[in-house]
Amino acid sequence: EAIVYPAQKVSLEIDRELVNQMISDVSGSPGDLPLMQYTLTELWNQKKLNRLTISDYTRLGGVKKALEKQANQVFASLSLEEQKIAKRIFLELTRLGEGTEDTRRQVELEDLINSQQSRELVETIIQQLAQAKLIVTGEETRENKRIAVVNIAHEALIRNWDKLGQWLKENRTALLRKQEIEDAAKEWRDNGNSKSKDYLLQGARLGSAEDYQKRYSDTVPLSNLAQEFVKK
Repeated sequence: EAIVYPAQKVSLEIDRELVNQMISDVSGSPGDLPLMQYTLTELWNQKKLNRLTISDYTRLGGVKKALEKQANQVFASLSLEEQKIAKRIFLELTRLGEGTEDTRRQVELEDLINSQQSRELVETIIQQLAQAKLIVTGEETRENKRIAVVNIAHEALIRNWDKLGQWLKENRTALLRKQEIEDAAKEWRDNGNSKSKDYLLQGARLGSAEDYQKRYSDTVPLSNLAQEFVKK
C-alpha cells in the first residue's frame, strides 16, 4: 500500500520486482518505513521515465544505503568548519541508549547554540540539513510561547549512517556524561531556573561537570544552557 497506492495516484508504473525487493528489505523492521518513503522519493526524483525500476533501486543502493549516500554527499559538500558544526548537531540529536538502541532526541534550537560557533552559522547549517531532509525543524508551544525544535528526520539514519555510528562510538563516554548534564540543566530550566539548590549540581556531580567542560569543550561542548547551569 505504501509503495503502490501513491504511485497509482500519479499514473506512475513500478516494477513488481522492485515492490517485492523493497518489502523484503524492510520486512520485520517497521521503523524503516520512513526510510522506504525517503528512498521512493529519491527514485522519483531520479527517474528517467514514468516508471520506477529495480535497476534504479540497485543503483541507488537500496533502502539501507539511500539515506547514507545522501548524508555522505551533504556532509562532503560542507567546509571543514561547517562539518564540525554538522557533526555536533547530529551528536546532539542522538540519545544514547544504555543497553538499548540509540534513538532520536528532540532538541530546542536554542540548545544547539554555544559560545564556540556563531548563531548565524549554526542556523545556516540547520537549514541546509533540513533542506536535505536529514533533520526536521518545527515548533512547540510551552507556557504560551512558541519554541523552535530540531530532530533527526529518520531514526534509520542513526542505525545506517556509518559516519554517525563512528562518531557515536568515538565519543560515547563523553556523550553519556554530557547527556546527564544536559538533562539536569533542562530540569533546572523547566522549573523556572529555580533558585532552590535542589536542582543545582553539588559536590562530586558539580566537580564532574566542571571536569567535563575542561576535557571536552572543543570536541563535544555543552550547550549555553548547560554551561550557565554548571556555573550556578
